[in-house]
Amino acid sequence: MSTLSNNPDAVPEQALPEPLLGQLRDSVQQVLSTMVDARCDGCEGAHGEQLRIQAMVDFQGAHAGTLSLACDDDGAASLARGLLMLAPEDPLGPEEIEDALKECANMVAGVLKTRAFGADGDARLSVPRLVVAPLASNDGLWWRVQAGALVVGLRRAS
Repeated sequence: MSTLSNNPDAVPEQALPEPLLGQLRDSVQQVLSTMVDARCDGCEGAHGEQLRIQAMVDFQGAHAGTLSLACDDDGAASLARGLLMLAPEDPLGPEEIEDALKECANMVAGVLKTRAFGADGDARLSVPRLVVAPLASNDGLWWRVQAGALVVGLRRAS
């Protein structure tokens, strides 16, 4: 059963301080390179890919906001294949892709929580959710994964 929603529950955005941006970059690199075994090129900026699916994890506590992991179709399949250790020719269903995206977003949020707020820091993470909503091409930090594009954004609540 699909868990997709058309409501992104956007959090009002605030500018991110550079130390937090650096911690986000490091968190994404750690998850992609070690847990998903994906090659990631840390390219930033607008690329025009259609990022149709987003996995989101909210965080609350001393800091509050939302972490979004958005992919184009090829990037989503690439992340799922990496996480599930599947070869390119192995079959991959939509639910496997959805679950993998939520798990990747959850892993990035967990690593960021530890890096930014400490292992015992005052931050609580929500259960990851999926939304179908286009993400503007300049709304985050961009990476290329195997066969597609991935963008990770972080919005702090005001």
